[in-house]
Amino acid sequence: DQTLHWAAPNQECKEGDRRTDCKGYSTEPYNGPVPITTHVHGAHVEYHSDRYPENWFLPNASNIPPGYATQGTYYATEEDYSNQSGEGSAVYIYDNDEFTTSLYYHDHTLSLTRLNV
Repeated sequence: DQTLHWAAPNQECKEGDRRTDCKGYSTEPYNGPVPITTHVHGAHVEYHSDRYPENWFLPNASNIPPGYATQGTYYATEEDYSNQSGEGSAVYIYDNDEFTTSLYYHDHTLSLTRLNV
Protein backbone atom coordinates (compact mmCIF):
# COMPACT_ATOMS: atom_id res chain seq x y z
CA ASP A 1 0.00 0.00 0.00
CA GLN A 2 1.91 2.99 -1.29
CA THR A 3 -0.44 5.43 0.44
CA LEU A 4 1.10 4.54 3.82
CA HIS A 5 4.30 6.05 5.18
CA TRP A 6 6.62 3.45 3.74
CA ALA A 7 10.08 2.64 2.37
CA ALA A 8 9.65 4.21 -1.06
CA PRO A 9 12.39 3.26 -3.53
CA ASN A 10 10.40 4.99 -6.29
CA GLN A 11 10.52 8.24 -4.24
CA GLU A 12 6.97 9.16 -5.28
CA CYS A 13 5.78 11.11 -2.25
CA LYS A 14 2.34 12.55 -1.67
CA GLU A 15 3.92 15.81 -0.46
CA GLY A 16 5.56 16.20 -3.89
CA ASP A 17 9.19 15.98 -2.83
CA ARG A 18 11.41 13.01 -3.66
CA ARG A 19 12.35 11.14 -0.49
CA THR A 20 13.10 7.53 0.32
CA ASP A 21 10.73 7.24 3.29
CA CYS A 22 7.38 8.92 2.77
CA LYS A 23 3.64 8.61 2.29
CA GLY A 24 3.04 7.77 -1.35
CA TYR A 25 0.26 8.99 -3.60
CA SER A 26 -0.32 5.97 -5.83
CA THR A 27 -3.16 3.61 -5.02
CA GLU A 28 -1.74 1.03 -7.45
CA PRO A 29 0.02 -2.05 -6.07
CA TYR A 30 3.79 -1.62 -5.85
CA ASN A 31 5.58 -4.08 -8.17
CA GLY A 32 9.13 -2.80 -7.89
CA PRO A 33 12.18 -4.18 -6.09
CA VAL A 34 11.50 -5.04 -2.46
CA PRO A 35 13.46 -3.16 0.23
CA ILE A 36 14.72 -5.05 3.29
CA THR A 37 16.31 -4.46 6.67
CA THR A 38 16.68 -7.32 9.12
CA HIS A 39 15.65 -7.08 12.77
CA VAL A 40 16.20 -9.69 15.49
CA HIS A 41 14.05 -10.10 18.60
CA GLY A 42 15.31 -11.46 21.90
CA ALA A 43 19.03 -10.84 21.31
CA HIS A 44 21.40 -8.39 22.93
CA VAL A 45 21.98 -6.12 19.96
CA GLU A 46 24.10 -3.00 19.62
CA TYR A 47 22.21 -0.01 18.20
CA HIS A 48 24.10 -0.15 14.88
CA SER A 49 22.82 -3.67 14.20
CA ASP A 50 19.25 -3.16 15.46
CA ARG A 51 18.14 -1.63 12.15
CA TYR A 52 15.66 1.18 12.02
CA PRO A 53 12.71 0.81 9.64
CA GLU A 54 14.23 3.65 7.57
CA ASN A 55 17.52 1.71 7.34
CA TRP A 56 16.37 -0.35 4.34
CA PHE A 57 18.30 -1.18 1.20
CA LEU A 58 17.71 -2.82 -2.17
CA PRO A 59 19.82 -5.69 -3.52
CA ASN A 60 22.70 -4.87 -5.84
CA ALA A 61 20.70 -5.86 -8.90
CA SER A 62 20.87 -4.89 -12.55
CA ASN A 63 17.08 -4.50 -12.95
CA ILE A 64 16.41 -1.61 -10.53
CA PRO A 65 14.50 1.07 -12.45
CA PRO A 66 16.30 4.36 -13.16
CA GLY A 67 15.64 7.00 -10.52
CA TYR A 68 14.89 4.49 -7.75
CA ALA A 69 16.68 4.98 -4.45
CA THR A 70 18.70 1.97 -3.33
CA GLN A 71 18.95 3.00 0.35
CA GLY A 72 16.68 4.42 3.03
CA THR A 73 17.29 7.57 5.05
CA TYR A 74 19.31 5.87 7.81
CA TYR A 75 21.08 3.20 5.75
CA ALA A 76 24.67 4.42 6.02
CA THR A 77 24.82 6.54 9.13
CA GLU A 78 28.12 7.26 10.81
CA GLU A 79 27.43 4.83 13.69
CA ASP A 80 26.41 2.04 11.35
CA TYR A 81 28.43 -0.69 9.63
CA SER A 82 26.34 -0.57 6.43
CA ASN A 83 28.79 1.80 4.77
CA GLN A 84 31.44 -0.94 5.13
CA SER A 85 29.44 -3.71 3.50
CA GLY A 86 29.17 -2.66 -0.13
CA GLU A 87 26.24 -1.88 -2.38
CA GLY A 88 23.11 -3.99 -1.83
CA SER A 89 24.15 -5.48 1.50
CA ALA A 90 24.54 -4.67 5.19
CA VAL A 91 26.65 -5.87 8.11
CA TYR A 92 24.86 -7.13 11.20
CA ILE A 93 26.79 -7.98 14.36
CA TYR A 94 25.21 -10.11 17.08
CA ASP A 95 27.29 -11.12 20.10
CA ASN A 96 25.05 -14.11 20.86
CA ASP A 97 25.75 -13.72 24.59
CA GLU A 98 22.27 -14.36 25.99
CA PHE A 99 21.05 -17.48 27.74
CA THR A 100 19.08 -20.04 25.75
CA THR A 101 16.04 -18.22 24.47
CA SER A 102 13.75 -17.79 21.50
CA LEU A 103 15.26 -15.52 18.88
CA TYR A 104 13.62 -14.62 15.63
CA TYR A 105 14.48 -12.44 12.68
CA HIS A 106 12.06 -10.50 10.53
CA ASP A 107 12.11 -7.78 7.94
CA HIS A 108 11.85 -4.42 9.71
CA THR A 109 11.44 -2.22 6.63
CA LEU A 110 9.17 0.78 7.05
CA SER A 111 5.52 -0.23 6.52
CA LEU A 112 6.43 -3.78 5.39
CA THR A 113 6.81 -5.35 8.85
CA ARG A 114 3.05 -5.72 9.07
CA LEU A 115 3.17 -8.11 6.11
CA ASN A 116 6.00 -10.26 7.45
CA VAL A 117 5.43 -10.76 11.18
